Amino acid sequence: MRRALLVAALGLALGACSTTRPAPPTVAVPQAWQVQPAVPTSAPADAWWRDATDDPVLQALLVEAGATEDVAIARARLAEADARLRAARATLLPALRATAGVEWRSPDPGASSTVGTGGAMLEAPVDVSGALRTRTGAAGERRRAAAADLALARADSRRSAGQLYAALRVAQASYAAAERQSRAADESLELARARARAGLDSGLAVAQAQSAADAARARLPGFRQAETQARLGLEALLGQVPGAFAQRLAPASTPVLDVLRLLDAPAAVIARRADLRAAEARLAAAGLDASAARADRWPTATLSAAFTRNGDSRAPDVDLLSGGLTAVATLFDFGRLDALADAAGAQAEAEAAAYRRAVTFAVSEVELEADRVLRAREQAAASRAAATSARDEAELARARYASGLTSFLDVLLAERAVADAEIAQAAADGRVVDAGVALAAALGLGQEP
Repeated sequence: MRRALLVAALGLALGACSTTRPAPPTVAVPQAWQVQPAVPTSAPADAWWRDATDDPVLQALLVEAGATEDVAIARARLAEADARLRAARATLLPALRATAGVEWRSPDPGASSTVGTGGAMLEAPVDVSGALRTRTGAAGERRRAAAADLALARADSRRSAGQLYAALRVAQASYAAAERQSRAADESLELARARARAGLDSGLAVAQAQSAADAARARLPGFRQAETQARLGLEALLGQVPGAFAQRLAPASTPVLDVLRLLDAPAAVIARRADLRAAEARLAAAGLDASAARADRWPTATLSAAFTRNGDSRAPDVDLLSGGLTAVATLFDFGRLDALADAAGAQAEAEAAAYRRAVTFAVSEVELEADRVLRAREQAAASRAAATSARDEAELARARYASGLTSFLDVLLAERAVADAEIAQAAADGRVVDAGVALAAALGLGQEP
């Protein structure tokens, strides 16, 4: 008896230890980023776009992107994890079952009877090894991972919406630049024709001007198609029918998006990112599963109490009250439990490696996206300066050609340079927005628990 009590106490002690949440592995994180904002500010708890841009269309789209079908899927998976956690908790509680039955008996033709049976049984698990509590803890960690996945799904949808919006504004700005080039080419064609009629220029200039005008018009459909593609992508992402945003996304300037100033400490980013919280929770769940698998080698025990009444139409009723403790131990199973424990341990090691990789990738991603924002800003500033210079050069070339001081080829080259510079400027402005949205995702903005 004493030995049995000692074994039970040891099992309870081991079970209590097994429910401890495993600590995540230590991963080196820098104290500061290589890229530092000029005026660092604390990151907002949510709705980071309110501090990063004043474009009302972009702000509204990012709000709506928090309720896409991907988010609905993640929300359903969180509800599933909640239900599984409730089920796991229920295994620790007693279960009450009722039974009832009716039987007709006839030992001989003249002596038939009807027997009714009814009863109730109460069973309570005795979690000697702690396996049930450990698996409940693992279910809680998976629920925490599902909650983080929901936050990540919202962030991913907003990132996609912001990048599609940037692509749409780039396409619109590029179309506007190509359209201006087309009008300028038509005006140059009329000028070349007028000079040819006046005998001031040859037919070659007219042919060159006609070719330039045709080439300028040929660029327009491609930019229009890119705009349509981005708009359809936004409509599909937000669950709208094609064409629903045609009026809402009318041509407008590319928005200004400043996320770099929301860059805060690496430790804060690590704590905020939903993918890292999910990886940490899955690691903890795998560790608890491994502990539960090892605890499965211990005996299981169940306390039970039952009440049964048998009623016979030809005899008095019989009541029976019973109870007891049942213990089951696996003595030999060809190594099945050991194999399951080894598999759970290997899964825990894999999740630990996945967590370390996720943290390292997160740090690298922030550095990369922050640097991309800086380079995009530099390129946008240079593109604006180049576009201004190209426009000045085109005006001078046309004035010199009208005065007969230069050939029409100079006009063609200058006008084409204007279009190329303005399209490059539109693309550079779009890359600033695209990189800013990606940086917000890398910083975990809007992914708070």
